[in-house]
Amino acid sequence: MATTATAAGGAGSGGPATGQTGGGASALSVGRKKDGGPSAKFWESSETVTQLEPIRLWIMKHYKKYVQTDSPSNKSLAGLVVQLQQFQEDAFGRRVNNPALTKLPAKCFLDFKPGGALCHILGSAYKFKSEQGWRRFDLQNPSRMD
Repeated sequence: MATTATAAGGAGSGGPATGQTGGGASALSVGRKKDGGPSAKFWESSETVTQLEPIRLWIMKHYKKYVQTDSPSNKSLAGLVVQLQQFQEDAFGRRVNNPALTKLPAKCFLDFKPGGALCHILGSAYKFKSEQGWRRFDLQNPSRMD
């Protein structure tokens, strides 16, 4: 499914984002955004949301302390990925003068394997949310930029 990885901004080599063969019409209709932001169409597609199930299960097992009060759904995980990628673009992107950090590579967000990069990114986000006492993710709020 190299088409899916390429459409979301990945390497397109069929690397870690693959797991199934063949590409659907929905994967072909999603294009890479020119501004560096997340492709909401890709993350909200039913195909992608379904692929997040092993990640959700892995997070529920390995980060249960941090997700027990707010169990994530596949759809909420997809929304969180979009928020994280948009936050990265707003805080560290191409149009930011002197960004504090470097953005995580897009291919990390396309690693749908249990225990892969996306699992650790999302698990760490839930851990951070818990440690900060946040009730929900709101990465667009300027007070949370620190």
